[in-house]
Amino acid sequence: MEKPNRKYKRLLDARRKLFFGQGKLESLCDMLQRMNRYYRGRDCIVEKVGKNTVTHTVDDFYSDVLCAAAFLNSRGFQKKHAAIVGENSYSWLVAFFAVSCLGAVAVPIDRELTDSEIAKLCKKADCSAVFFSRTYKNAALECKTDENFLTVCLNGENCGESISLGNLIHEGGKLLESVTAKESILCAKPGDAAAIVFTSGTTGENKGVVLTHRNFASNVYAVLGVIEPVYSAMSVLPMNHTYELSCCVFSALCLNAVLYINDSLRHFQKNLLEFKPEAMAAVPLLMDNIYEQIIKSADATGKLKKLMRAARLSRTLLKAGIDIRKLLFSSIRERFGYRLPMIAVGGASVNGERARFLAALGFNIYIGYGLTEASPLVAVNDDVLFNCESVGKCVSCTECRILSPDADGVGELAVRGSNIASVYYGEADATALSFKDGWFLTGDYGRMDKNGKIYISGRKKNLIILDNGKNIYTEVLEAFFAENCPFIREAVAFEHTRRVNGETVKLLALAVSIKEGFFENESDDKMLEKVSREIYLLNEKLPAYKRIADVMAVRHEFEKTSTMKIIRKNVEEEYKKYTDLRDKSHA
Repeated sequence: MEKPNRKYKRLLDARRKLFFGQGKLESLCDMLQRMNRYYRGRDCIVEKVGKNTVTHTVDDFYSDVLCAAAFLNSRGFQKKHAAIVGENSYSWLVAFFAVSCLGAVAVPIDRELTDSEIAKLCKKADCSAVFFSRTYKNAALECKTDENFLTVCLNGENCGESISLGNLIHEGGKLLESVTAKESILCAKPGDAAAIVFTSGTTGENKGVVLTHRNFASNVYAVLGVIEPVYSAMSVLPMNHTYELSCCVFSALCLNAVLYINDSLRHFQKNLLEFKPEAMAAVPLLMDNIYEQIIKSADATGKLKKLMRAARLSRTLLKAGIDIRKLLFSSIRERFGYRLPMIAVGGASVNGERARFLAALGFNIYIGYGLTEASPLVAVNDDVLFNCESVGKCVSCTECRILSPDADGVGELAVRGSNIASVYYGEADATALSFKDGWFLTGDYGRMDKNGKIYISGRKKNLIILDNGKNIYTEVLEAFFAENCPFIREAVAFEHTRRVNGETVKLLALAVSIKEGFFENESDDKMLEKVSREIYLLNEKLPAYKRIADVMAVRHEFEKTSTMKIIRKNVEEEYKKYTDLRDKSHA
């Protein structure tokens, strides 16, 4: 990629002005065609293939998508559904755009699922094809329902009866030679379904959210209306989730910000130094890792106290309008290739103090709130340095309101707008429960202040309502203990029913995962004793009804989805087994 110097930026800014000067983006087809019209000849997507770094231009991307769509069109694939499962890659994106811009429906599937789970979702979405990377060959075979089911390998040569994406593109290119109006193949309309994206299913069955081209286009405009324009970005999170796909990938393509694809979380730091991206989407766990690496490095060199003092000084000066972060934290900037990336954090509850600390160092941190049903963005906080508790205000295309607020103004958050879906695929009952009179009921409780800033309390599904009518928002409780106990890596609070002295009682339990480096020379029983003591001491700072009655402490991380959300039901099941064994051993 050409170095983004002043001349590079000036030329790209002129192209961007033409791109956005065509009016509001209406669809992914519109996006692709504008890219071809205004960004031709420019670098687009960069990825690692083995030990090589491969650059794909806008011309490559448009041509490959068009040829792949031509092949699918010749098979009568319009309006059909195609699953996509595999690692983040250029080929993954070609498959997604070819399917959705043709007028068919792409079904991105979580690659962390088992083969049978992948096949189940493929069937649930009525797929007639699956695009898969070699790693998921067996899953693709399990998805196949009959001889007409199309299987396409995203990398390598033809695999058995499957055609490779490269050969599919080649065959599509030959078909295009006889087509006069080639762009007419990319014929999806704004109101057409572009994708069926399954929710993560952390507390129940995955639901397929039907997102239209207009939904995605509206989300991109909302993102670009909030963030500062950048000239490069790195894709880190799985593309099968709307957060990564819509907020990071689509936004980068619209800006012609070169999109670097991180090949593995193991290589994250290495790729940061090599690619020096200006922006990325992240989940809190990734932000926490960056924070902890900085803290650990400073501690190892005896400079932690100095770093903390500098961070406090930086915050004080910023309040006065003085920014000397580049001078104060030059050694940290060096570790990131002298370019601290803009980090948009979402997907779960964020540790506000850590976000504030990174912002004080010079990271441009945005805290976002969204859901798959919103394509996914609902609100963004761009003032993390001075208010890290709020998720910000609703984005331009979305309207929010609080339903049935209590005395504290807390109620269920409802949203509507051009980025909001209106249906779950094949699930009339679930659709009727969640989509009412044009509003989507998010299932999240929160409040809104007089300035329109939203504060999320927790998920409706995780809300504990006590017999006395008191409400406990588990996420707030978890954050309290995690922020006040240095040994806690993760925490999950829940209500559990147990038999005590022959009677059934309800207990408020807390399951905690212990950070590495703590209690390493202690037995599990001794670790639990010390952890419980700290938890019970902190209980004194809480109202009686919020106090923890039982603790589970484990050394391993809790099981998560591919976007690093803890699967709560699995933690509760582990807690039950844990307490059963503990009770037997102490009997």
